[in-house]
Amino acid sequence: MPPGLRRCCRPPTRGFRWRHLRTRSLCAALRHMERLNICSRKTLRHRHTPLISEESPVENAIGIIGVGSMGGALLGRWRAANIHVVAYDVTQAGRERASAHGVAVAANPAELAAQVDAVAVMVRTDAETLDAVLGDDGALAGLADGGLLLLHSTIAPSTTTQIVAAAQSRRIDVVDAPVVGVPAVVEAGRAVAIVGGSQQAFDRAAPLLKPCFRDAIHMGPTGAGNAAKIIKNLCTAAEALVLAEALRIGESWGIDYLDALAMMTTVDQYHFIDHWSTAFDANGYGSAPLRVPNLYDKDVPLARNIAHAAGISVPITEALADSAQQIVAATE
Repeated sequence: MPPGLRRCCRPPTRGFRWRHLRTRSLCAALRHMERLNICSRKTLRHRHTPLISEESPVENAIGIIGVGSMGGALLGRWRAANIHVVAYDVTQAGRERASAHGVAVAANPAELAAQVDAVAVMVRTDAETLDAVLGDDGALAGLADGGLLLLHSTIAPSTTTQIVAAAQSRRIDVVDAPVVGVPAVVEAGRAVAIVGGSQQAFDRAAPLLKPCFRDAIHMGPTGAGNAAKIIKNLCTAAEALVLAEALRIGESWGIDYLDALAMMTTVDQYHFIDHWSTAFDANGYGSAPLRVPNLYDKDVPLARNIAHAAGISVPITEALADSAQQIVAATE
């Protein structure tokens, strides 16, 4: 077996683990191993590094900017791990939430950053993130050279790269680590962090991610965590939007939407994400979907046709039918 590869994608351990997604070199190694009948590609989709050891260095203190429901949940996890926390929030409710945890509240992000080794930002928008970090009283104004920034918000990769550019001359490590999970899941320590940044920054951030997340997946360089979270949310939203349009088609043919939903939860549902190797190439050659018999060339066009027959507008189905036609044409 080539050096650095494991036979199983999941180590036989529980708790926090950190991952690196496969690279082209890993794909090449897998193809070589399959030719030698050493192992199956399905068992090596991810390469794992070992669990963080108890001896891993942890920053002495962390500041959290944004103490809403999500930021408050992160704050609680760090407090439970006996990590010193300083907080800041623009709202009175956020400041009171921090105080309820027994945490000192700073007057602004710069004052907060001056008291800690690492700063986590959990605000809602790109503009709020830039203001919290790069504003006149932003975190960079107070954070010491060589500090650490963790950007937990779902923001554009370009926002993260802008912050990295501003921090680089001062040797401040930056990771984008958006969170997958609602506040209750974060509070229970079951959320996942999807991380972008250098290997050095990821390794340094890992001990601070460990108390908060059951898993941290290193997707690649700066901005990769942002992009990964965005495409994950795109798929989540797309499922709801497609379902809504499908229910409208059903209603146009006299099917009550509640009956349609009950039917869909009763029949044997097939989710491509659970069986992705049947829909996408598992060899690493490209992300174009494979042709699935009947689904793209017959069933999706049928959905568009019965919508047309009922006289309703279905823009998502129209786009899906066009895409399906392109897939069929490309695979004939």
